[in-house]
Amino acid sequence: MYHIDENKNILVEMSARGGNNTISGYFRDSEVSNFNWQNRHMSDPSLHLLKDDTYTKLKFVRNPFTRVVSSYFKPFRKAEGGVSFLDFLTWLTSDNNVNNNVHWKPQWSAHDELYDYICKIEDTKNVKSIFLENFNTDISDVESIHITTKIPCEDGEYIHCKEWDERSWVPTSKVWEAKNRFVPAYNGFYNEETLTLIKKIYKQDIDAYGYQTPQIA
Repeated sequence: MYHIDENKNILVEMSARGGNNTISGYFRDSEVSNFNWQNRHMSDPSLHLLKDDTYTKLKFVRNPFTRVVSSYFKPFRKAEGGVSFLDFLTWLTSDNNVNNNVHWKPQWSAHDELYDYICKIEDTKNVKSIFLENFNTDISDVESIHITTKIPCEDGEYIHCKEWDERSWVPTSKVWEAKNRFVPAYNGFYNEETLTLIKKIYKQDIDAYGYQTPQIA
């Protein structure tokens, strides 16, 4: 997903399920909030823009270990008959399925070198520095509008779960807790098997952007 402001010569790439509400907040609540987005593309922007030195080009990426959990919740929690997280990862490893939808397609691109900045959404210190340097804008107080509450859980507790509450994205067994928008903590989807699959599926993202494998007990 690309946002392009041809008046201010700014190009921003955001991956689907890549924390876009947080990223949008950086621009919505800062001095650059009056962006005039000319285009919104789901495919690659023209190479002439990426090669244009008059543009400031930012690409935001998200930790693939958390992004893939978010990707799973997008369509598969409502799948008929139920699809577990482990089922989802196994499916991604076959028939090039990982590349057939932007919500779980790897973020790495051969055009990465054309961006001025590759910004990890988790590295808020670096993002703040980039905004100060390029836009003379302090985004210290910007918060995500996408609020969730994480349910504490054991490592790997939900890798086989196939029944999720429609309203709160929690297992049906925990729906009584869902007074807000609850989701299980990420470690609930990690064990040695799922981490191995994620590292295989998203090896390019992990290597290119320097992400580390989550620690489990």
